[in-house]
Amino acid sequence: MFNLNKIKDNIESLPHYQQLLIVEHMMNNKINFTENQNGIFLDISILQDREIEIIQDFLHKIKLEEEKFNAVENKKAELKKQIELNCNIVNET
Repeated sequence: MFNLNKIKDNIESLPHYQQLLIVEHMMNNKINFTENQNGIFLDISILQDREIEIIQDFLHKIKLEEEKFNAVENKKAELKKQIELNCNIVNET
């Protein structure tokens, strides 16, 4: 069984551009939603299990990509510190 509140909270906590990616993914997978001047609405309580799985899988993919991105950014920061340290050592000699 799915935790629909957790899925809803995950979607709502995403930045706008990632929410748009989810909408695009739903469109590509023919998952119905409504749209009006106030935004896009999805009643996840009426979705089929397969549709929920598709959304959940996409949320997982977003999370993994974010973790990879953060790991690369952390590595870049570490390398930058190391380069600055090495430059300071060279300049001191």
